[in-house]
Parts: sequence; C-alpha cells; structure tokens
Amino acid sequence: MAFYFVRHGETVWNVQHRLQGVHDIPLDEKGIRQAEELHRQLIAEGVHFVRVYSSPLSRALRTAEIVSGQPASEIFCDDRLREMEFGSMEGDVYAEDAAGGRGCLPEAQTSGKTGAPQRQRETPPGSDQERSAASQDLPEIATAMEDFLGKPSRYQPPEGGETFQQVCARAHSFLADLAAREKDAAGDILIVSHGGIMHGLLFVLNHRTDIDAFWHTRTPNCQPIRFEQIVL
Repeated sequence: MAFYFVRHGETVWNVQHRLQGVHDIPLDEKGIRQAEELHRQLIAEGVHFVRVYSSPLSRALRTAEIVSGQPASEIFCDDRLREMEFGSMEGDVYAEDAAGGRGCLPEAQTSGKTGAPQRQRETPPGSDQERSAASQDLPEIATAMEDFLGKPSRYQPPEGGETFQQVCARAHSFLADLAAREKDAAGDILIVSHGGIMHGLLFVLNHRTDIDAFWHTRTPNCQPIRFEQIVL
C-alpha cells in the first residue's frame, strides 16, 4: 500500500501563471493528456487504487477520474483538498523563471484578470469606478504577493484569503483522518489536489516547522509524490 499525492493537470491559468484559488478552472487539452499519461504510467507500474480522494473543484476531480480510471461517483470529494483561497489576488499573475522559481508580481500585471467566471462584482466590469479601485489596491496586492511567494511568515492575505497556517491546519486535519481511515487499506490510495494545498500536505507530511519553507518542494502538474505511510 502507498499514498500517491498528485496535483491536477494543466489549465489555461497555469499557462498564464495566474493564481487560480477556488475559481473552478477546467483542465486544458494538455492537462487531460497529462492525466492520461499518468494513468498509463501507474498501470505499467502495477499501481491499483482502492480509494480515491479529490478536491471538489473540477480540474482536480477530472484529473482524479482519468488517473484512477474511476467515475466521479466513486471518488471521495473533500473540501479540505480545495485550493488555498487567495482572496482578491485570485487571477493575478506571478513570475516564474526557467528553473521553476517563483518571483514577485510586477505591479503593472496585477489587473486584467481574464479567462474564467469571476466572483460577483460590486462595480460594473470595466467601469471607471472599478479601474480606480483596482489601481488603489495595486501596492497592497503587490506587497502581499511578494510575501506570499518569498516570505510566507510575513504574508497577510487580502480579504477572503487564507493564511499559510490555515492551509496547513486543514491539511493536517485531512491527513489525520486519512491515516485513520486507510490504515488497513488493501491497496494504493490516490489524493488529487492543487498546488497550494499540496504544499500544505507536504509541509505536514515532511514534519516541517518553518513556514518560510512552504514552497520548497516542487509540485508540477500530474507528477505523483509517493508516501509509504502517513506519520504525523
């Protein structure tokens, strides 16, 4: 028995380097292929999933269906596996270098969120009022993004966002329940989630204590990370 932790397949917002959060962005064509390739890889390795857990967001649930070969009706959806909530930063662009390192968001890129349904707006989209409000928020959002990516211990989430501590707390809660429920499982377990919450899961599984090490493990789309057991 082993536990396989997988980040969902690629989406358009991944390609655009946008923070997705709880926006329900679907897999793109490459994301579907990634999940299909992982399905074939795991079959070739003799992996057999007796239980599958997933975030309820469609990009994760669809990945879980494809990778496991099981229908959505047989997959356990758990809200604790939803992506980290980024509040008003959702849809913002972050920089990523060729080595995969994430950098601070340039202020000029903090507006112009496109590509998915947005939360209900208090001002009409594209209005002078909205543009004025967005420009006033730029310095605050840019500072939050800088700390979010580079210094999590200093991060103060915008309204509607989660702290790293909150993400790690729900990751610990899920893992504690998972370990108790699957201690006698007769086969492998698949857990499909998102970049932010998956870092939280790995933070807990690796018994880290320095929250500034939150981003230290790479989690590419559809690349499994395997644990023989859950020890908290």
